[in-house]
Amino acid sequence: MGKRITIYQGDEYKAKIAEHISADDLFAEQYMQTFSVLEQMILELSQFKNRQKEQKESMNGMGNNILVFSGQRGQGKTSFMQSVAKWLKEDISAEDILMDDHCPKEWKKTVKNVKEHSFVVLDSIDPSSLAKEESVLQVLLTRLFYLFDKKIKSECSYGMRSDREKVRMVNDITPFFRKCFKNIDYLKLGREKDWGIDNLEDLAQISSSAAFKENLQNLIDRLLELVCKKTDDNQYLVVPIDDTDLATEEVFQICEDIRNYLSIANVIVLIAVDFRQLTYAITQKYMGNYATLIARNIGFEAMECYDIAAQYLEKVLPVGHRINLPQIEKIIHENPESISFCYMNKNGKNLLKLRDQGSVDAEGIYVQLVKILYSRTGMLFCSKEVQKILFPRKMRELTHLVKLLSEMNDVVCDEAYRTEDLDGLASVRQNINIFSQYFFDYWCTKNLSPVEKDLLEKLDLAFKSHDEEAIHSVYRKITETYKEQGLFFSKNFKGPLGKNFSKV
Repeated sequence: MGKRITIYQGDEYKAKIAEHISADDLFAEQYMQTFSVLEQMILELSQFKNRQKEQKESMNGMGNNILVFSGQRGQGKTSFMQSVAKWLKEDISAEDILMDDHCPKEWKKTVKNVKEHSFVVLDSIDPSSLAKEESVLQVLLTRLFYLFDKKIKSECSYGMRSDREKVRMVNDITPFFRKCFKNIDYLKLGREKDWGIDNLEDLAQISSSAAFKENLQNLIDRLLELVCKKTDDNQYLVVPIDDTDLATEEVFQICEDIRNYLSIANVIVLIAVDFRQLTYAITQKYMGNYATLIARNIGFEAMECYDIAAQYLEKVLPVGHRINLPQIEKIIHENPESISFCYMNKNGKNLLKLRDQGSVDAEGIYVQLVKILYSRTGMLFCSKEVQKILFPRKMRELTHLVKLLSEMNDVVCDEAYRTEDLDGLASVRQNINIFSQYFFDYWCTKNLSPVEKDLLEKLDLAFKSHDEEAIHSVYRKITETYKEQGLFFSKNFKGPLGKNFSKV
């Protein structure tokens, strides 16, 4: 069964939240790997909580509670994480999540086991957008207080709780907020100041900081009891954290805060990250730490910092909890026929169904794009090599191009030329201009050097003005440019768009 990317109208420039899991979905296996890891993680956390109750284990004996979604920029990891968060947050059954009859039966059992628990899901935290003096922990506490305040106000407004109950709940929870915020203040100050334990006040501050993890767990326990419908231990706070790797200067401290303070039994942390970039950022941190050893060249090399970073990340974000999203570029490059896309509105209508050819949903992704472009512009890209260069290779790029194609005039190019329909021909010209603008403003900027882009723009202008002398002049300049770059080695050399310049 081939894989399919479903793009919804209105979601092109934001995270695309999946409604359910289909067997032919591009991320189907990764979704189920996520639920499988969550199932095992919840089991381990539940067992740990039971041991805690029996006072047989300290907080340091807990397993890892962090789930990582790894992918390059534009590959859909934010959409993936938010889709998972939605399924955990909403009161929907495994049958609603797995509506496709082609999904294996064991998938439904895994999802059902996870959905037996209650989850309170916070809005995603983006570390790269934090203010200079903010931390992930401060944002987390702020979100928790907003959740608490909203719950109190809503229940009291609708008469679900009496004023006495409201006072009791406030008195029960607010002391833990105060303690946690005080701990955060010390942590922030402690990073800016070299504390010396020379008085009891300093010692009390350090003791208070050491209790932050316990205070936070007690706070979250009480909040979950207040917010969740179920009253047993099957309650978890889900903390999604997006684009951690983009906060390059603070990335190590973010990882340390998560490892030290969010490793508690009633919390599940979801992280969307480009793992390769995260590794480089942590490596840079260690290279700064060991700069003196590296500079002195006494056997300690920069590559060792990379190894140290990899070992650190294996401890914080173990490989068994990493969900590696499909590399769309690799799939398309190796087998473009194995993946297709459809562009739907919220009512399930296919918005790229061609009048002359019907639906192209079953075609490979390159064939789909070739047919749509030809029908609406008359441009035909037959070469597989040109298709690989010209067409998108990442989810975000594909989404943007599909939206652009959908906004073109719904015209059949062959029909317009055959019937000499003036309105139809005008529509075709408008479509060509739309694609031309995309090509020069986006594709050329992203894939070519400024010199190459300028040459193509001059060539386009020369063709439009039918200036043969200018056309040949630009071709000669292109030939000279590639000779200077050492690329023009034979009469069969082809430039980036497959044009054999040696024949000019």
